Amino acid sequence: MRVGVFYFPTDYGINIAELAQALEERGFESLFVPEHTHIPTSRKSPFPSGGELPKRYAHTHDPFVALSFAAAATRKLLLGTGICLIPERDPIVTAKCVASLDQLSGGRFVFGIGGGWNVEEMENHGARYNTRFKLMRERILAMKALWTEEEAEFHGEMVDFDKVWSWPKPAQKPHPPIILGGETDYTLQRVVEYCDGWFPRPGRGYEIKQQLDRLHHMAEEKGRDPKTLSTSVFRAPPDRAALKEYEAAGIDRAVLEIPDERRDPAGARPLHAAARLRSVIIASRRNAGVAISVGRQSSARDCVAALAMTSFSPTSKRGDDRCGSAFSTTTRALPSTWPTGRRSGAAASRSRSSATPLPIRTLRSEHWPIPRSLQRCASAPRFRRASLIACQS
Repeated sequence: MRVGVFYFPTDYGINIAELAQALEERGFESLFVPEHTHIPTSRKSPFPSGGELPKRYAHTHDPFVALSFAAAATRKLLLGTGICLIPERDPIVTAKCVASLDQLSGGRFVFGIGGGWNVEEMENHGARYNTRFKLMRERILAMKALWTEEEAEFHGEMVDFDKVWSWPKPAQKPHPPIILGGETDYTLQRVVEYCDGWFPRPGRGYEIKQQLDRLHHMAEEKGRDPKTLSTSVFRAPPDRAALKEYEAAGIDRAVLEIPDERRDPAGARPLHAAARLRSVIIASRRNAGVAISVGRQSSARDCVAALAMTSFSPTSKRGDDRCGSAFSTTTRALPSTWPTGRRSGAAASRSRSSATPLPIRTLRSEHWPIPRSLQRCASAPRFRRASLIACQS
């Protein structure tokens, strides 16, 4: 079983190129990053994990730009999206991003995808929540055509274009592996139909082993070899017993969490500095597996940070962290009032079908990172919460 990590590449955290180098040096297989183009400030959609939405969701870099820097700083580390929100992306542009990154990285990209949960975020991109999976399917199929055909065309209900030329083609043939996030039976059906792997989260009221058996059974019923489908567990617990269970169940990859923290200004520490966190962590690769020994006082993030990036500074524990992390994420209080100046944008064209995505509509959103030139400007705060305005036709 291979072991990778995922990290929110924020504008306040460690530079992703430095993190990628450190991960590669320590023998990790992969680095995954999530995607949120913006977070609407209305916050109508509840955070799926409960409580307040963490700060990092509004501060992420674009995943393809971030992974490009990680690719340039490494040679072997696999680079993936975990996940890319397909309903919020133009398929032709995204196909170009995927192919370019895969080509320039030497075939190291893994395309993790999903439908998303934030209703108002996807509506700002013109997507409907109740048809997001139908839209995702057509966009993925259209991208496959762009990656594999010299003169690609696609004619669906929600994606439609005539013959086009689009290069470069991905380095991996026929295209980078597509792994789908989610845990429902519908997710498993979609994996079998048009994906190359499953990307579930643990602790969602089901047993991964049972669902994995169900996935393989579905694949056999559809005439697909189950061996062609990989399984990567997102936010896997860095626990020796759990990882052994995953490996025994046939899980291909465990993806651990890296906290969105700054680099320790004093520089990287050796692994024995983890003793300051009252944990002893030993990692070894044996027979394509991983054994991790964790001190009894260690939390999940203690393990990941100490093992993968020993340069994070430990702080006192906080009771509001579900992981029991010894790494405290600084939450800056935002002003209670913000400038209300707005800018007008292009009018969205009226859709010709009720199944097509919604036009962009007016919503205020947090949008980070802020360009450095604006950070230096005395009036920079007015840009920190942008008003995204477009007229409905």
